[in-house]
Amino acid sequence: IVALFGKAKSRPNQILKVGRRSGKFQHDLVGESFHQSEIAAVRKSALVRYEQQMRADYGDGIDFDDDPFLAVAARLVPEPANKYDPNAVRVDLVDPLSGAQSAAGHLSRSDAAEFSPLLSALGREGLVVQCDAMIAAGRPDERKKDWMFGVKLRFVFADELAKIVSDPSLRPIAIPFSSPVANLPTPPEWTPDEEGWFADPDGRHELRFWTGGRWTEHVCDNYVQTVDPLSS
Repeated sequence: IVALFGKAKSRPNQILKVGRRSGKFQHDLVGESFHQSEIAAVRKSALVRYEQQMRADYGDGIDFDDDPFLAVAARLVPEPANKYDPNAVRVDLVDPLSGAQSAAGHLSRSDAAEFSPLLSALGREGLVVQCDAMIAAGRPDERKKDWMFGVKLRFVFADELAKIVSDPSLRPIAIPFSSPVANLPTPPEWTPDEEGWFADPDGRHELRFWTGGRWTEHVCDNYVQTVDPLSS
């Protein structure tokens, strides 16, 4: 525990989804070449989940995109004992099917210097920060058959995270690792045209009811409906 987050009273047991629901994936990772098999495994699970969701939404006859946009959840883990950089921040991708975490690389040295103290502060409160990651695929050499995978993050800027650290009232509601949505990326920012059950824009539940004009407090997880007001 100390190796990950400094002096902590307990192991981090809640997830703080701190990211952007729209916009560019602006943070590049370094060291992905050392984690190609892990990234490929998460991408494979993301493809399976994409196909499952498409069938659920549109039926078995749907044609799948050959190269869909794949967003997955990523967790940022400070590594103060890293022998190369005490500010190092490891980035773990989360398998959307199993929930297993796999290292995909690290934040760049400049990003890590800004974010590591802030992530460590949240870690000491029992919180692990999660954001969205995009897995991009390509062949560095057309003569090679193997694909190479890169990862980009969509994340808040350091000054925004600093405000979240210093003022708990600005934080999104933390969710337990056991939550049905803990392994999933944040739903995109959009509003449906018709009323119905849709992905919870807060990211805390599987579904939230949309009246056609506003999101309600009615949510659903594993087919069980409960009430949880939308974050302001």
